[in-house]
Amino acid sequence: MSATTRLRPDTHGTDTEMVQQTTRTSMARAVLGEDNYRRAIRVLNERRQRPRVGRVRFGDLRRTQPICREYGSARGRPVDRYYIENFLAEHGRLITGSVLEIGERTYTERFGQGVTRSDMLHVSDGADATYVADLTDAPQVPSNTYDCIILTQTLQMIFDLRATVRTLYRLLAPGGVLLCTAPGISQVADPVWNSTWYWSFTRLSMQRLFDTAFPPGNVDARAHGNVLSATAFLQGLAQDELRCSELDVVDPEYPVILTVAARKGDLDQRHRPAIDAPAGSVLDLTDPRYGSIAEFLGTTGGASPVADWGALTVHELEDRTIPAYSIVLPHVLEHTWAWRRILRNAVARTGGRLTVMLSVPLGDSELRLDNEQLVPTLQLPREEFLAHFDGMTVRTETVETDTGGSETWFHVEK
Repeated sequence: MSATTRLRPDTHGTDTEMVQQTTRTSMARAVLGEDNYRRAIRVLNERRQRPRVGRVRFGDLRRTQPICREYGSARGRPVDRYYIENFLAEHGRLITGSVLEIGERTYTERFGQGVTRSDMLHVSDGADATYVADLTDAPQVPSNTYDCIILTQTLQMIFDLRATVRTLYRLLAPGGVLLCTAPGISQVADPVWNSTWYWSFTRLSMQRLFDTAFPPGNVDARAHGNVLSATAFLQGLAQDELRCSELDVVDPEYPVILTVAARKGDLDQRHRPAIDAPAGSVLDLTDPRYGSIAEFLGTTGGASPVADWGALTVHELEDRTIPAYSIVLPHVLEHTWAWRRILRNAVARTGGRLTVMLSVPLGDSELRLDNEQLVPTLQLPREEFLAHFDGMTVRTETVETDTGGSETWFHVEK
């Protein structure tokens, strides 16, 4: 046999192996179903990457007592508060008008925008409460009253959950919004609360619970956290002992905090702009400063509607499904870790033209520029950002700001 013959690859054998592998994969998908198949592949991949049995380094975590029993508050800001306060910050524009907060007024004062009435309900007297009442009934609190109700980390201490949800729904004004948080993976109780702590929650239990009172499609239940943040929270570590990039990873199988945004009745235009009209209070395209955007989008003279995405929350920006011919996305992407999902959604939903306004110049890589503030300021990676517009026409414009700085506008045309 010649050297040439010996070196010739066995393509027939390779093809046969590929066919056999494809057949095995197809059979596995058929037997397990697509979701279980993907889960099995993920588990196998994770096992390949795990330390071998007996080689895990526990370090300071090899202990039967937590590092801090006060949820981490003795070391700094508790891990769960990172998720709670991010949720309220993202929905801050909904904390407006007449607001009721359960237990205190802290978050109304911190995150509220245009609050005209700030009430507080407490289960006991002596806390400067507007109402002293049990949320399972609360007949002394008037119905159809509040544009927003804030309920943080309280549901776990109320036994009759369905009655509580019915009360919350009754107190909301038509179009009003409930912003609620509850514990998932958590230290069950401490000496202050151990006589009344009944529940921990999952995303599904929160969704099902609020679906019993709110109209279909008006409840958005979400999980926040992952195995690292859950472990840190159980040990009583503080938020600052983890990176924001670690905290922001969402693994629905390890929920530290559950959040619910639920609306009573139809969308209230006081809280959310129509998709087919400009939201003048947020971005006025008749302002001469925005003349080039208005001209590009074809809205000079107000002839064409524009979807202004600047007034929507992060979750709404990620999930928006209603298309529009023209979309404006002003000064949003550089202030959220979800910028990739938001930008992909904006590109998918625009029928013709999109303008993205950035106050931070693009860079070679993603970089956090602020000092760990609640709302981040990010430098977005240039190549990855522009890759979202492959196959489209992109024109950039540098504009001076009122404060003497500059920002970049990206005019994108499909």
